[in-house]
Amino acid sequence: MESASWPNTNGRCQRLPGNKEIAQAFIKEAEADLRSARLLLVGKEYSQAIVHCQDATEKILKAALALRNIIITRQRIISPDFVATFSDLAEVDQIGVAASALEKEGTRTEYPFFGRPDLPIWIPSEQYNEEDAKDAMEKAEYVYRTVMTFLRLKYDLR
Repeated sequence: MESASWPNTNGRCQRLPGNKEIAQAFIKEAEADLRSARLLLVGKEYSQAIVHCQDATEKILKAALALRNIIITRQRIISPDFVATFSDLAEVDQIGVAASALEKEGTRTEYPFFGRPDLPIWIPSEQYNEEDAKDAMEKAEYVYRTVMTFLRLKYDLR
């Protein structure tokens, strides 16, 4: 399915993007997230660097899934779907492990957590360190590089 038309709210048909176009949009944004993560790492904004590593990983997996006719928009945990769909990718298990490790941090990298009077407020910018951010960067770059190599070969992406 390359593209389709779908009635919009006023009854007219509008062109929906094709799956390759959707994938390329996700790829572009994954690349922007990786660039942002690198800058944030250099700037010692470690929790925010991790957020962008998570986002880059999510977007590159969504790009790959789009090329297999699986469009995921409102879901943040993508690795199980990716692993189940890409059994033909030799490194699928390693990608799943790396992506899952980033996904497990969830919103802890972005938002303060509070609510238990016996515990201090969790403040991400005070909890994550350079080692954490470098580890996330390594995982995100591995996932991006490996998935993109596969997509370029399999789907002739540039």
